[in-house]
Amino acid sequence: MGSHIPNEGAYDMPQEKQKKKEPNKDKPMVFVYGTLKKDHPNHGYLRHSEFVRRMYLTKDFYMVSLGGFPAIVSSHDIEKPPKALGKPYHIYGELYRVNAATLESLDCLEGHPDFYSRKQLDVHDMEENAWVYVLPKSYVVDDTLKARAGLSSALISEGVWLPTDEEATWMRGLTDEGATINVK
Repeated sequence: MGSHIPNEGAYDMPQEKQKKKEPNKDKPMVFVYGTLKKDHPNHGYLRHSEFVRRMYLTKDFYMVSLGGFPAIVSSHDIEKPPKALGKPYHIYGELYRVNAATLESLDCLEGHPDFYSRKQLDVHDMEENAWVYVLPKSYVVDDTLKARAGLSSALISEGVWLPTDEEATWMRGLTDEGATINVK
């Protein structure tokens, strides 16, 4: 793992030729980074779910605020990132094991597949993939990360949505050693 802090991990985008592991169909895992996190307004959707650990995605994402909630955008969906964006950065969040009914409720909340796209995460040290909700390329209007359909966006360069004191403490103890995750 990336540091001495328990329950954390870092993750990267996939190599297309890697063997893909399917998410567990009965009890899939979901990475959450915004209003679904502990102590945030939509966490109640996860009330029957098992917290697995805190973790972060590395290198290939930007986080934007869409007002009352965030979205992540893959750097691969931005053809010519302007220098003002800087390099993609870590996206901090939490990993949960959910049941099929909860995943269906999350899909509804996140507007999958019409708004967010649910993508697979290859969790490097686990036997199965997890899911994450990502703003699809079709919503990125230009390289400044303006979103279509009247959504205004603001870059969140820290990669964390409204951090709690507990999250801030956890993040201070992280390093960037070794661990990887891939998004498909």
